[in-house]
Amino acid sequence: MPRIARLRSLRLAAALALVLSAGSAWAAPSNKWRIEVDSDARSSGEIVFELTPVSGMPVEIVVAIPAPTDENAVAGLIRDALVAHLGSAYRVELDDGEHVLVKKQDGAADFELRLVRQTVGGAQIALDPE
Repeated sequence: MPRIARLRSLRLAAALALVLSAGSAWAAPSNKWRIEVDSDARSSGEIVFELTPVSGMPVEIVVAIPAPTDENAVAGLIRDALVAHLGSAYRVELDDGEHVLVKKQDGAADFELRLVRQTVGGAQIALDPE
């Protein structure tokens, strides 16, 4: 195989490995998750989460964020959307204004929470199992 073709093949393989590893990011299910909001939303958009209980079906939650919105208000909108979609199996509350805690209630399964998509400019979202 000519050197240029071999280099292209190696680059393609490296890019494919990077895409596959990014798409398979997985966190162990937990009984409580923290959503951290950092910085204000400078442009409107959506934040989309997926909550999947162990042995359950995933639930997609879409949060519409207008611009401009400060980080505490972004957290409040996330909390309100989660409460509206999840029902009584989970307790959702604000912590320190800019964090949202999602906790399973007694009898509910541990769950995984992931950020599916974010189109809001400025606001940074991080998820941490606790």
